[in-house]
Amino acid sequence: FRFVILSMITRGLTQSAQKMSQIRRFPMKNLARHFATSHATPLTYYSAWFCPFAHRATIALEHHADSVPYAWEEALGWEKRPPTGNEEFSADERKDWYYHWKSPGLMKANPLGMVPTLVEPSSGRTVTESIVAVQFV
Repeated sequence: FRFVILSMITRGLTQSAQKMSQIRRFPMKNLARHFATSHATPLTYYSAWFCPFAHRATIALEHHADSVPYAWEEALGWEKRPPTGNEEFSADERKDWYYHWKSPGLMKANPLGMVPTLVEPSSGRTVTESIVAVQFV
């Protein structure tokens, strides 16, 4: 029963997508080709492998990878370093200290330090929200 329902939904979605592709005013492939040829340098993509919001932009970029070049930079992470002295508990309570790290490039492009962030090198335009990044790509 589930298979029948899923196949009906899939068939309906496929037919809807085919109808929508016929309605579009601008051919998306031509738009993507124009974008790729007008920008010799790839977009800089600041992301984090663990961020579900960045995954949206990653999927869009991978889907259009042949026409929208990009360079991935892992922008968030953790680094091990000695205690700063500003901790809320004694430094003797722990043997290792990990601190949240944000890429300097990300902080320059987006002072809030949020991912995903896309930067177009030629114009310096920055896109910072995941849905907006998907639309931009």
